[in-house]
Amino acid sequence: MRKPLEQLYNGQLIPVEQIVSNDPAYRAVNQQITEAMKVWQKRLDGAAYEDLEQLLDLFSQLEEAGMLSAFVYGFQLGVSLILDSATSLKDAE
Repeated sequence: MRKPLEQLYNGQLIPVEQIVSNDPAYRAVNQQITEAMKVWQKRLDGAAYEDLEQLLDLFSQLEEAGMLSAFVYGFQLGVSLILDSATSLKDAE
């Protein structure tokens, strides 16, 4: 396996494509959403169903923006912890 910095440089490290929930409820909820969408597709005419899909796409965009913010915060926090630890170790010497 290549080193993460090499993967990042070569455009091979794409965290958003690697994130999949390990929560057992994830797949069950995803299946419920799929089934509910099938029901709504039968209930609504074509234009109304497209409107619903557009609304859900907006929710997805909002969720993605939140995930990006959480990723950036987590990364920055991790780097800060590493830097603080290195500084603490250096000061202890």
